[in-house]
Amino acid sequence: MVDLELWLEALPGFVLPADCFAAVRRADAAPPEAPSRCVPHQVSRLCSGIQAGGPLVVDIFQKVGSIDVGHLRAGMTAETGMKWPGSSLELRIRLAVVDVLAAAAAAAAAAASAEAEAAAWATAAAAADQEARQQWEAANQAEAVAKAVAEAPPVQVSPPPPPPPPATASPAPAIVSRIPPRIQ
Repeated sequence: MVDLELWLEALPGFVLPADCFAAVRRADAAPPEAPSRCVPHQVSRLCSGIQAGGPLVVDIFQKVGSIDVGHLRAGMTAETGMKWPGSSLELRIRLAVVDVLAAAAAAAAAAASAEAEAAAWATAAAAADQEARQQWEAANQAEAVAKAVAEAPPVQVSPPPPPPPPATASPAPAIVSRIPPRIQ
């Protein structure tokens, strides 16, 4: 394969604007490479080391304005408005300076929280599954008992034995006294 370079220039009689930029991308790729500044009155190299094959697209950009950010510190923002070429409306833009490590830590904490929540849901689902399994097993056992009762031969129930006959009262033994009766 041959490494190729891509160059851009204005046609004779034309001059590229000072704030012109161009970016190269494959036709099937949405984000372009980082834009290169095109130099007025000169041929500008846009990229090198590209391989032949597959359609390319060159996106042309024009500088619309600049935002003075000042000294950077995490959490700061800068806002501005500018006119966009071809539009009568002002475009409002905000830049935000983000502490990448803090943002990554916050994202990791959010991911850990989401992971903990997912684990809690999984535990609850496992408990519900266990309860459903126990109910299923209880229902199967009840069904097996009902089937066994339905299939069992009839049982002959004997009447209870008769109660013992009531005891007959026997006369109480007479108390014989050795004391002579009293004489009146």
